[in-house]
Amino acid sequence: MRAVRQTSVCAKREVGGVCQQIQMLGDKVLP
Repeated sequence: MRAVRQTSVCAKREVGGVCQQIQMLGDKVLP
């Protein structure tokens, strides 16, 4: 799952803005 991988990268970079966008996208994809 690409979303999970992107979230991991986001966590390493600690980019709050990008991380929030990825989390929102993940919430829409996952039930």
